[in-house]
Amino acid sequence: MAGSKMVLAVMAVTVSAVLALLGVAAAGPRGRPAPPPPPPPPDVTLTLDAPQPDSGWTVRLSNTGADLVRIVADTRLLSFEVVTAGHTHHCALPPDMIPTTDTERTLVVPAGRSWSMHVDPVLYCFALTDAAALVPGAVVTASFGWPQAHYTPPFAVTPTTLTDGGAGPTRRVSAQPVTLAVNAVALDGGAIDAASVDASAAIPSNAYPVQLKASLPERLDVSRAFEQTVTVTFLNEGTRPVYTLITPPTIGFIVQPPTGPAVRCGADTSASAIAELTTTLAVRARTAVGIDLGTTCGSVMRRPGLYRVRPRLDTRRTAPPTGSLSFWQGETIGAPMIVRIRAGEDPVPTPRLDPAPATVTP
Repeated sequence: MAGSKMVLAVMAVTVSAVLALLGVAAAGPRGRPAPPPPPPPPDVTLTLDAPQPDSGWTVRLSNTGADLVRIVADTRLLSFEVVTAGHTHHCALPPDMIPTTDTERTLVVPAGRSWSMHVDPVLYCFALTDAAALVPGAVVTASFGWPQAHYTPPFAVTPTTLTDGGAGPTRRVSAQPVTLAVNAVALDGGAIDAASVDASAAIPSNAYPVQLKASLPERLDVSRAFEQTVTVTFLNEGTRPVYTLITPPTIGFIVQPPTGPAVRCGADTSASAIAELTTTLAVRARTAVGIDLGTTCGSVMRRPGLYRVRPRLDTRRTAPPTGSLSFWQGETIGAPMIVRIRAGEDPVPTPRLDPAPATVTP
């Protein structure tokens, strides 16, 4: 019996060797031929430029080959791996934000051309623990596309011409790791001025300075801003009671959209304070007001993306109650709340190629 098993084993090895010499692929499961290996990916390069640890990143996909390639020009396909303090953070958008097809938002990239994505990394590293990892010294690897689970569509990059033995499509492209540097860039000049950043700078100087602190929840992750009520909290951090009007007509926001300058919305009309509606905040006392963010700032929060929303109380255009000499008229601005709009109402702009590199004339 043992001799028979040995003979069968030798015959199997011999058959496999003969098939290999004849160029016949070994049989896969249930006798089916094993699939051929996937072709090499196209000649494209992904690079990450991160001048600030937690904002202002640019990811560029360049066609370094000689042939045209078609890409899915969609920033939602980005993801980041952040390594810091011995921990790895995988930052990606939630599944309902990631496209499932490679037939939309496509862009043909000629040889030597590129497509850039200007992104806010907190949009992807949205959880508090992930956002906290975006610090100087962290090592970040950017990737673009879908996970390399199987060699099947959708593909992030596809050659426009498939040839025998040539490059084939690929589901994912990754960049070389980048180490985040110290934040050496100040706030964007068109964003928020110094008085908006430092709430105390907006408080009038007098013998009894008012120190009202406005605050919002740290994070808000919603499909759209429409009918989203947020709670604005006001805390009297001063040494004397504050007598003022804290109602929706005097409460607004400063919204920093994904692109462009910051926008003020709400608390922009004159009002008259009625004694029955005014509030007196004792020292260390607080009050909270629910504000419809969509009604107040919905016009500037229509696109999907990341928004930084600062609360503000502005009573500078509010007429004091008759006979009142202690009514506070001023403005206070709080720290930003991070808002992620997943869908929004307006589509993102059509993708465009980067400008062609300048040619040098000898």
